Amino acid sequence: MTTDTEQLLKKEEAVLCLDLDGPILDVSGRYYKLYCDLVSELARPTTEPATLLSKSVYWDLKRGRTAEKEILRVSGITDNEFADRYQRLRRERLESKEYLQLDTPWAGVADALRPLKRKFVLIAATLRSSRDLLMEQLQALDLLNVFDDVVSGQVTDERLNRGEAKARLIRERYDATCGWFVGDTETDIMAGNALNWKTAGVSFGIRDENILMSAKPDVLLRSPEEMVDWLTQL
Repeated sequence: MTTDTEQLLKKEEAVLCLDLDGPILDVSGRYYKLYCDLVSELARPTTEPATLLSKSVYWDLKRGRTAEKEILRVSGITDNEFADRYQRLRRERLESKEYLQLDTPWAGVADALRPLKRKFVLIAATLRSSRDLLMEQLQALDLLNVFDDVVSGQVTDERLNRGEAKARLIRERYDATCGWFVGDTETDIMAGNALNWKTAGVSFGIRDENILMSAKPDVLLRSPEEMVDWLTQL
């Protein structure tokens, strides 16, 4: 894998860029555990009784783009102060080492990607804020050697939406005229479109099929098995 300062891409080379959370990693366990921990930590049984949702209910709401405040309401919590504290602590902890350890790679995806290094420059992309924790996680999961590069960071230009911001992170390092962007959110499809690449939507991540299809990806992949089959045919 390259370092941050190395240039590895010629303009005519093809790129296969994958969003990390969703297409590569199942993050549902991390999100759900944090939800449970924060509700249990912050709830006051005498004044604000809470009912923890099952993982399947919680994740269906997340995949339907339900706001965390609404998820709290469904859990029986309507207090605005509680919601504000919950949101603040959630932002602080979501990408912490404690919770990142709950992410698991989708079976077969990494193995399907490795042979594609002969045909593509393989890039993992994420808007996570801590690169150190990101690289530590990839090392622990034996995923670093899958990719030629890992592009991460935040773009502070408020004129850009998240898709455009993600595209800028990649464009600052690469000038590819052809490629694929594989992601599980509208942001990823927008990023691929901004780069003038083809897009593949992964509907087994944090967005359901209806929402993902509204972004009009070129290909829809409904399961990790379907994604593996698609990768082997590229």
